[in-house]
Amino acid sequence: MVCPQDNRKPLPAKELCNSWGKPNPVLGKGALGNSSHQKMYHQGDNAKSLVCIVQTMLTELGYDIGSAGINRIFGTDTENAVKAFQEKNTDWNGNSLNVDGLVGPETSDAMNRAMVGLEGWFDFH
Repeated sequence: MVCPQDNRKPLPAKELCNSWGKPNPVLGKGALGNSSHQKMYHQGDNAKSLVCIVQTMLTELGYDIGSAGINRIFGTDTENAVKAFQEKNTDWNGNSLNVDGLVGPETSDAMNRAMVGLEGWFDFH
């Protein structure tokens, strides 16, 4: 299933925080990840919609998400594309992102910043 065009919006970084792990004042519903590797922490009902946004962003940024394309499933190809994105981008402080294949607040913020100015996407984050 392809994402509708109205899903071209920022990822909700605060919602992708974990309520455990690193100290964080914002408690969210957890990071997005590959459920087949038991890395799917997001507890929200909107996980598939958020995966759709992530896959669309990765595609627009030139990352290969595999032959299945935008399918709302956070599989190995999407995980590898996220890792490739994380290797090339930094957090809001200019520090390297953790290359773990999870889309949490730091990766989602970096993805939002990468999308700024691309035609058809939001003009600010």
